Amino acid sequence: MPTPIRETALAAIATRLAAQIPAAAVERARRAEVDLDKESLPRLVVNAIDWTADELAEPLVVHYTLGFAVTGYATAKTNILAEQAIGALHAQVVAALHAYLADTLVAATLKV
Repeated sequence: MPTPIRETALAAIATRLAAQIPAAAVERARRAEVDLDKESLPRLVVNAIDWTADELAEPLVVHYTLGFAVTGYATAKTNILAEQAIGALHAQVVAALHAYLADTLVAATLKV
């Protein structure tokens, strides 16, 4: 059975983040809270948040849109340093995904 396109897209996003931000642990579909005292940080968690189908855009074609969230965790000795660490992690995520998503994952079309 072929891998579902949703799984392929989420795996590609996680793989890209791991490759572009090697200092961060990258996880998929985590439901448990991150233990900030015991787990390695920085950490990124990728989760699907939305999956919609548009059957009206084009005859005999269904356009699917997949939403996802990347939640980042970082730590530092002071609140201001922690805020700056999260800001830097956010900037790395945006840089890693910006051009990549535009080129590869913006829209996936499945023929019905």
